[in-house]
Amino acid sequence: MRLTRRVAIGIGLVVVLFIAFLTRPAYLPKVYNRLGAICDGRGDYDRAIACYDRAIALKPDFAGAYSNRGLALAEGKHDYDRAIADCDKAIALKPDFAGAYSNRGADYGQGKHDYDRAIADCDKAIALRPDFADAYINCGNAYGGKHDYDRAIADYDRALALRPNDADTYYSRGLIYEHKGDYNRAIADFDRVIALKPDLADAYVVRGNAYVSGKQDRDRAMTDYDKALALSPDDAVAYYDRGLAYDAKGDHDRAIADYEKAIALKPGLADAYCSRGLAYEYKGDYDRAIADSNRAIALKPDCAGYYVNRSASYAEGRHDYDHSIADCDKAISLKPDYANAYCGRAWAWYGKMDYDRAWADVKRCREHGETPDPAFVQKLRKASGRDE
Repeated sequence: MRLTRRVAIGIGLVVVLFIAFLTRPAYLPKVYNRLGAICDGRGDYDRAIACYDRAIALKPDFAGAYSNRGLALAEGKHDYDRAIADCDKAIALKPDFAGAYSNRGADYGQGKHDYDRAIADCDKAIALRPDFADAYINCGNAYGGKHDYDRAIADYDRALALRPNDADTYYSRGLIYEHKGDYNRAIADFDRVIALKPDLADAYVVRGNAYVSGKQDRDRAMTDYDKALALSPDDAVAYYDRGLAYDAKGDHDRAIADYEKAIALKPGLADAYCSRGLAYEYKGDYDRAIADSNRAIALKPDCAGYYVNRSASYAEGRHDYDHSIADCDKAISLKPDYANAYCGRAWAWYGKMDYDRAWADVKRCREHGETPDPAFVQKLRKASGRDE
């Protein structure tokens, strides 16, 4: 009879533990700690945590087991409070434990969004161990969270100098370059990720996004999205992003089909409802556009853009200017500097022939950095018989 790999590994672990118990009982905590790391690496976090628990029960001053358990709690359970508590214990037992500081920094940054504490912990880890690539990576992630992109890149550079073939770090640095609008460097980093991990679907998705945003090269983006979906057919985000590219090419039917696939795979993806609604609006199907905006708003009621999109459908499709104004009011209450909301409300005031209020919103739109549609301004000028 052929044993499955999981069963075979399980029997192997029992044998290792039995031999350790008979020969060197003092080694048992280290054996459990090692087994926890093996389970952790396989993504079996429950077993990993159980092994670390056993190691700590046998050796309550085992700093490494606390640090490793914290890592499993963070990565596998997203239980950042317990993860931080484990790192605290590890540091209390071993104050020069660079790994525990780095892990706690990651927990503060990714789990609690307390980027200043994250950076302080990573700085401490680096001071203790200047060649610690993971600490530079965690510090770069925290600077990225603070939108301090230059420092994030500097830390990723240091990590890559220490670990030149780390695909994940190229991926993270590429995202930061994309946030900075440096699309050539972003694409170069994503190219490197794909060279190192050619089966990583996400890398094709983000490179496709960079081609769209930075190069307006929708054909190359589409090739990347197709590749991502060939590798990962259930990737809702890849369908969504490809839908955006189809929309940008004016192929709204294909865009809608991709949004529908994204929604089927991930029903809580509010942006997919929003974008499908916009595609319906482009096709003149305002009832469906409004219905999709309603769904998006139900999922993310604090997103100002969804209200502006629905406002346009009310105004253009139903000539329901009161509902349109109410939606723009809501968007402005959520985001007072949202220029597009003032532009949308100006259009609704124009529809109600309240030209003074329309001109006031045109002015606010400009004050917040947007140029209103010249054709609309010309219509308003003609209807009102005046300039601003």
